[in-house]
Amino acid sequence: MPDRIHGTDFKLHGIVAKLDLDILRAAFPSWRIGGSPGSWYALRGDAIVAAGPRSLLRCYLSAGTLLALTEKLCLQEHLDGLSDQELADVWRRIDLPHSSKQNAS
Repeated sequence: MPDRIHGTDFKLHGIVAKLDLDILRAAFPSWRIGGSPGSWYALRGDAIVAAGPRSLLRCYLSAGTLLALTEKLCLQEHLDGLSDQELADVWRRIDLPHSSKQNAS
């Protein structure tokens, strides 16, 4: 099996780009990224928080395509950059499923 996984072409704002595992690893060096077509993952060594605003900061992500994993990594990078107050604001805006709202009251 070759060391380099063949990438995916995608178009964003009229620009065609190539996305492959090497590019993704270079773009997100704090994550360990691997997998194979249909099952990609990214993980890092942060502590897991089960509830509250800091639970938005994930240490494991998975997706069926590299593009979907890239989107999740970009969102996680954005959340990582928020202050504690900004993260708490995002947490409060989350629309919980109906059953969770009933359990919380």
